[in-house]
Amino acid sequence: MPEYSEEILDSNSISSTDKAGRPIPVTIPIALAPGIKVVYTTRLGGLSTGDYGNLNLGGKSGDEPEAVLSNRIALAEAVQARLSLVSQVHSGVAVDVDDSFGFDVSGTHGETDTPHVIEADGQVTAQSGIALGMFAADCLPVLLGDPVTGIIGAAHCGRRGLERGVIGTTVDLMKSKGADPANI
Repeated sequence: MPEYSEEILDSNSISSTDKAGRPIPVTIPIALAPGIKVVYTTRLGGLSTGDYGNLNLGGKSGDEPEAVLSNRIALAEAVQARLSLVSQVHSGVAVDVDDSFGFDVSGTHGETDTPHVIEADGQVTAQSGIALGMFAADCLPVLLGDPVTGIIGAAHCGRRGLERGVIGTTVDLMKSKGADPANI
């Protein structure tokens, strides 16, 4: 007799929404350091359909903007933090999220309140309650944290971003905010 639910083996049989029709993101949380958590998302638990189904968080692909926005809101609620998203372009640029721009400056289709697009591949914050979002397909997310200061960084690393120094730029920005390289 199996000690697991047969339903879990077939993700199509699990509802991606609650009774009110809101997305239920399926995530994988991992402790990076004391007080610093990394959360990986899966494709399960969102409102997107077809090739984008279910939990599509990428807004540049042509998916329905309402579905992407609902998925992002549900993820923010699930991780209990505001999502910070930038337009990733395989650069060596890192930005300080604490500086004054909005939290979705990724150039998402259908966004009307986005002040402007920020192109960067690294993000840093010293504030709690912020989730630095990084999209990664064939590139790698490099996630950094100083558990003493609580300063976190995330870098989107493909070959071009690595050549352009995105990890070093992100670490330097963390250091400028008070992170100790020995703790990162």
